[in-house]
Amino acid sequence: MSVVVCARCSSEAPARFHSCPACGAPLHDERVAELLAAGAAAEAAGDLEGANAALREAAALMPPKDPRREGLGGRLEDLARRRAAAPKAAGGVGWGAGLGVLGVLAFVLSKGKFLLAGLTKTGPLLSIVASLGVYWALWGWKFGLGLIVLVYIHELGHVAALRRLGVPATAPMFVPGLGAFVRHAPLATLREQADVSLGGPEWGLGATLLAGLVFLASGEPLFAALTQWSARINLFNLVPMPPLDGGGAIGVLSRGQRALLTAVCAASLALSAEGLLWLVLIVAAFRLFGAAPARGDARVFLRYAGLVAALSWLSAVDVPLPARP
Repeated sequence: MSVVVCARCSSEAPARFHSCPACGAPLHDERVAELLAAGAAAEAAGDLEGANAALREAAALMPPKDPRREGLGGRLEDLARRRAAAPKAAGGVGWGAGLGVLGVLAFVLSKGKFLLAGLTKTGPLLSIVASLGVYWALWGWKFGLGLIVLVYIHELGHVAALRRLGVPATAPMFVPGLGAFVRHAPLATLREQADVSLGGPEWGLGATLLAGLVFLASGEPLFAALTQWSARINLFNLVPMPPLDGGGAIGVLSRGQRALLTAVCAASLALSAEGLLWLVLIVAAFRLFGAAPARGDARVFLRYAGLVAALSWLSAVDVPLPARP
């Protein structure tokens, strides 16, 4: 295990710690200062990628209550906007948040290699095979494979959002019977956390709509079942509590926006009769009483509320799961 020595009291501590457990002093101040200077120099030279990498590494080493974090978050968000705009100026394609079904289609056509990223590494591939075995035993290989693809696309939504920010991330890893996850470097702000969290359900919504379109075109009940269960999986992820995606998004919503989100959940429940919405509704109502920013993020609210409404509608497709093979 890598250790560092505290400059104040000379105690040793694991390198992953931000502060000395003996005296409370920051452990990485010298390295943070170097990274901040390197980030400023890279930004001044027009190297946006280098500046982003240096500043993110600095943020990962700062204690949670370090006063420099607030200003650093704004700089990183500005860099993210400038990095996103740079490919457009060069004639490339920039990918914003909230891709939806059209975004998923366009991305599949233009960035196909990205979709296969998790299939080229042994660990993620083995986790996919193990999960497929579980779903195959329960519902047959066709439904199991379809479910794997839909969950995989959901996770790629998180990876895509992280890549837009320049944050390193692993390929999706599956946990048989429980879903999947990606590992990534720490995020600098709650806004970044919200963007990354909602990226998964947004790509999941796009994949769910595609499954529904295939059902409408083919009449195959398998795709109706996949549409319903993909919607439910993504809806469950919108429960506003950690470690689910909703828990990462609700942190930037004001108390008033949380009240409106609760109302959207109640209306969606009344219109769709999707029982899973009871869980989203109850937890959203509970989060009304927690700490909330005075001024919420309207864009995140609209994305969150829109996902709840759309996914609850799609979950109302009444098709039973395939019988056990």
